[in-house]
Amino acid sequence: MALMASYPSIVPFLNIVPPPGYRLHQVLPLDRLAQQIRGESAILDIRRDVLLGGEVVDRRDETLILQNGVWANPGAGAYELDPIEGSDWLGGQSLGFVETRIAIRNGVFSWRREPGSYVVFSGAGRKTFLSDNSPKFSHPAVIQQIAAYGKWAEGYPACVVDPDRDADQSVVLINPYERPAVVTLEFEGLELTHRVRVDALTAKRIAFSKILDPVARCWSGQAFVSGSNRIVMFFVSHSMKNAANINTMEHSDPYRGASDWYPFTRALHFKFRTRNGLR
Repeated sequence: MALMASYPSIVPFLNIVPPPGYRLHQVLPLDRLAQQIRGESAILDIRRDVLLGGEVVDRRDETLILQNGVWANPGAGAYELDPIEGSDWLGGQSLGFVETRIAIRNGVFSWRREPGSYVVFSGAGRKTFLSDNSPKFSHPAVIQQIAAYGKWAEGYPACVVDPDRDADQSVVLINPYERPAVVTLEFEGLELTHRVRVDALTAKRIAFSKILDPVARCWSGQAFVSGSNRIVMFFVSHSMKNAANINTMEHSDPYRGASDWYPFTRALHFKFRTRNGLR
C-alpha cells in the first residue's frame, strides 16, 4: 500500500509590497486550506515577513486554530499592508516584497502548495487589481528546465509599450534567495538583450520603455526572462506617465519544452498563453 504524502508546511509564497496609493489585502482560502489538513483539528502558525534591501523590516505572526473541522478564529487569516518607507516603486531599484509562510504545529498537510488564491491591491482613485501568490520554490516546470538545460526561461505574451496610449510595461524581479542572480531580458522581434543583477533578498522593477528607448518607441509582443539562478517575477501593465497607475499584474509563464521547434540557444522565442492586449 502506497504511503500518503505528508508535509509539515506549505511552500512559502511571495507578493510585492503595494505601490504608492495602494493597499494590499490578503485573505487565506481557509476552506480549501482545511481540506489539505489531515484530521479535523490543527494549529497553524502564519508568518508574514516584509523584506527590503536584504533585511526583514516587518514581521507579523498569527495562529490559526482548526477545531473539529471549523476555524475558531478565521480573522487571523487576513492581512493588510500599506506602502512602506524605502520601497521605491517609481525609481524601481529597491522594492519590498512579502513572504508568507504557513506551518502546522500538530498535524500534517496532504499537499504542500497554497490552494490557489489572489491578493487584492486597491486604493482611492486607483484601479483595483488582483495578483496571485507566487511560490518561492517547487515549480515543476522550472525544476525540469534547470535539470535539462542548466537554466530557466519564462515570459509574458501580451506586453505593450506605447507613449501615445500612455501604456508601459514593467517586470518586477524578486530574489528571495541567499545568493545574487543575473537575468537576461529579451523582446520579441527586437535584436536587444538587457542583463539585470538582483542581489540576494531584494527586488527591482524594470520599466520596458527605459530599455527600449531609443531602439523602439512603440513595441508590443512577448517579453522573455532567463537565467541560471531562480527569480520570481510579475509582469505589470501601467501608465507610462505614472508607473503607480496600474492596469494589471500577472505572473510569468514558464517555457514548457518546445525544443523540437526552437533550440535552447534561442530559448526566449517560445510560445506562451495568448492574451489580447491590455485589460
